[in-house]
Amino acid sequence: MVLSLPLLAILGGLLMFFMRSDGLRISHMLVAAMVGAQVSTTVIAAQLNTVITTANHLLSTMFT
Repeated sequence: MVLSLPLLAILGGLLMFFMRSDGLRISHMLVAAMVGAQVSTTVIAAQLNTVITTANHLLSTMFT
């Protein structure tokens, strides 16, 4: 999608603003969910999945 990356940047900036200005609220959860939905539709989703899986495996072997 052409609008995916600018929308992702706007939502990410909005999330950072919310997290720094106030505490954790319902609106922050909604913005974070929208950011997650946007990331899942981009090309980087496969790489993020690999990184998270690798980090999870590393941490689970470190603490067992």
